[in-house]
Amino acid sequence: MSTHVRVSEILAQFKDFSAIDPRVLNTKANIGTEVHHNIHMHSKGMSPVFDSFPNYCRFTNEISSWEDRGEGYFRSYLQYEANEAPIYQCLEQRFYCDDLMITGQIDGLQIPKTAELPIIVDFKCSYSVDLEMWSMQAHYYKYLAERNGIKVQDRFLFLQLKKDATKPKIVEIKFDEKVMQRCIDEAILFWERRNDAKEKE
Repeated sequence: MSTHVRVSEILAQFKDFSAIDPRVLNTKANIGTEVHHNIHMHSKGMSPVFDSFPNYCRFTNEISSWEDRGEGYFRSYLQYEANEAPIYQCLEQRFYCDDLMITGQIDGLQIPKTAELPIIVDFKCSYSVDLEMWSMQAHYYKYLAERNGIKVQDRFLFLQLKKDATKPKIVEIKFDEKVMQRCIDEAILFWERRNDAKEKE
């Protein structure tokens, strides 16, 4: 029986991580998970918990030190919270679409002070902005939310959190019909490729 594919898996097709040490990728993923979890728990009034993550020496490939790398990103989020006092309709909410057989977990649906519809908010621990991938991700989330009966705004906020706990960069992305169509097409192509591969086995 087929299962829903994550939006992140579809988007991963367009990124080449082969030159990056898998341990580094794994550490970055774990830091991101920790930061998102702490933001969610913080919204419930619970204290954050920070793990120590390894730094690898590029010459010896050995662990050179350990640090609480997620704390800075979390405190960067707190600066956004202090300035904006966000109210969320939901955090870390997973949605499914049975038509495209896709799923995605939205970081937050924030309720704006001057608008009726919630806005999709995503928390990033990335060093650089990736407008193409972020835009596709946002459009997938809009598609999923609205397929589940939640109307959202035609603009999206990405918070590029800072490791040094400074104020995050706010990247606003607007809805684009062409991007949405690409997202739908890529989801369809993903399943076509997967089904073709199974038939050849």
